[in-house]
Amino acid sequence: MKSNTNVAVLFLIFLSFNFWSRIGVSQTLAVVFSKDSISIIEKNKFNVRIQVTLSELDSAISIIEISKNGTICQTIYSEGKTYSIALDFNTKYFIKCSKKGYTTKIIFFDTAIPIGREKNEFADFKVNVGLENEVIGNFVDSDNPVGGVEYDSKIHDFEKAGNVKYSGGYIAWRYFEEGMAKSKRKKYKEAMKCFTKAIELDSNYADAYLERGDCEYQLFYNVNSLQDYNKGIELDSSSPVAYSGRGIIKLSFNDYSGALQDFSKAIELSPSCGDYYNRGIAKDELKDYYGAIHDYSKAIEFDSNDKDVYHQRGFSKLKLGDKKGACADWTKAVELGDTTARKLLIEYCK
Repeated sequence: MKSNTNVAVLFLIFLSFNFWSRIGVSQTLAVVFSKDSISIIEKNKFNVRIQVTLSELDSAISIIEISKNGTICQTIYSEGKTYSIALDFNTKYFIKCSKKGYTTKIIFFDTAIPIGREKNEFADFKVNVGLENEVIGNFVDSDNPVGGVEYDSKIHDFEKAGNVKYSGGYIAWRYFEEGMAKSKRKKYKEAMKCFTKAIELDSNYADAYLERGDCEYQLFYNVNSLQDYNKGIELDSSSPVAYSGRGIIKLSFNDYSGALQDFSKAIELSPSCGDYYNRGIAKDELKDYYGAIHDYSKAIEFDSNDKDVYHQRGFSKLKLGDKKGACADWTKAVELGDTTARKLLIEYCK
């Protein structure tokens, strides 16, 4: 992909990272990053082509495991071919290449870029990861990435990055991943411990603060939750989900003006049904009923089958004296399965 620097030739970046055994034997197959601005896989994505090469021309299947922000999102059973992957911007990826009987190598791609550059084209990368046979009796450390790529503000493009920065990053990510799994199973207290461990290892782990904040909210630890959301947004102000979550917490504190600001920021970054709906609630509480109706209507444009939105818009219309409009919304809510709206029809729409 093209960058502002107009790189127009193919060149290689060799990373000389070796695994060292306890007895001092080094294994020498390298990880090679090729940077290519000519061919584009998918626009508005960070494009990667990856190939795993085994020593001694072994043709057996190896595994390429791609994790996005701590969650496995794709697994490729590699047959030695080159595989194309389109990554989202402003996301952390770890790519783990492994095969039984071989060393494991991990590379990272931090696709964070300045706000507003999402539609720019950047040089994309081809990565060849060489795996070596494990030597019996030797210790092979595969916990940390052997290298990766991140945005370089000096050249306004992506460039290779050393593994020193991520010396503890992968371990932190593993705790984060475990926390995500526990959170999905609603084991929020256990998940909190994992996110806390991730933060101890990487104090700038914005997603860990945000996810811990969500767990705290689920457990009604709202003060701690707000603190974690504040910290997460301080570290990464580009996440619409972060502003959405903090806005919901502010609603619980009756901070309707603060909630409105957060939902507005989330909508600015990435509009959604939920954020328009929640901003409508904030406006309703601030007695801006016309503004609330506008936001509920925008939410319906995103999801016309959300009964709660019709329910709330009906109340806003009623407060403005539009009884007919309110009854129409509650009728629609009932059609969508809202049992409480049926009582409103009996009370107000006889």
